[in-house]
Amino acid sequence: MSPSLSRRAWLQGAVGFVALRAVPACAQIKAPSFVARAIPTPGAKPYLITPGPDGAIWFAESGTGKIGRLDLGTGTVTEFDIPTPGSQTTGVAGGRDGNLYFSENAVSKIGRITPKGVITEFPLPTASATPNGIMLGPDDSIWCIEANVAKLAALDMRGRFEEMPLTGLSPGTKPLSLAFRGNVPWFSEPEIDKVGRLIDGKVEELTLPAGSQPRAMFTHPNGDIWFAATSAAFMGRIDRNNAVKNFMLPDAKAAPRSLAVTPDGKIWFTEDVTQKMG
Repeated sequence: MSPSLSRRAWLQGAVGFVALRAVPACAQIKAPSFVARAIPTPGAKPYLITPGPDGAIWFAESGTGKIGRLDLGTGTVTEFDIPTPGSQTTGVAGGRDGNLYFSENAVSKIGRITPKGVITEFPLPTASATPNGIMLGPDDSIWCIEANVAKLAALDMRGRFEEMPLTGLSPGTKPLSLAFRGNVPWFSEPEIDKVGRLIDGKVEELTLPAGSQPRAMFTHPNGDIWFAATSAAFMGRIDRNNAVKNFMLPDAKAAPRSLAVTPDGKIWFTEDVTQKMG
């Protein structure tokens, strides 16, 4: 089965959330309308965002150690304190059990929050693992990258971890984002301009143009893996034959960061520097 993908395009702002309400399906695209919702706690620094099983939008507050929930009906933002101080949570993803899971980068834990706001934390087996790239895997476990120790970790629904070493990973890299093609995990390596995959217990890497800095990744329903090359201003596609094709953006300063696919198969992405979405 494929990991669940967001069916709605959203943007994150420094002072709140900006929701893209409608994009007309016509030849001449009109300017979209936006609605901003402020986050109650100053310095929240909202990072990753995901739709929840309750129909709300959930997000990680990397600056305040909270998980936020935006009610789309009322516009109300509710915040939930993470028990461990200084957790520096960055990623959040929906689980098959109807709960949300988040990575606690600074304290090497994975957290679970129910739609009612009850939080449980699970310490990773390896200290100083710095979890990144959290997502639902094809086995219904919650997967993350342990960037500091070159491992992948999977948390099953019973709260048990399994860690897998990234044997053969290039020295000096800290994998960032995670995506699955079938049962094979792929990951981005922004420091060394590569993307890698773990197959048969060993890492295989594809080299990208110098200065690419691949970051966010996801798997398209057709099986292609897409990634955002932040420094080189292109969107990259890895087809089923592992051939890489780059699609340059009009603005060389765009700095693409996040990307997603809509039900019609189109790729949407955010441009960090130019403050646009394409």
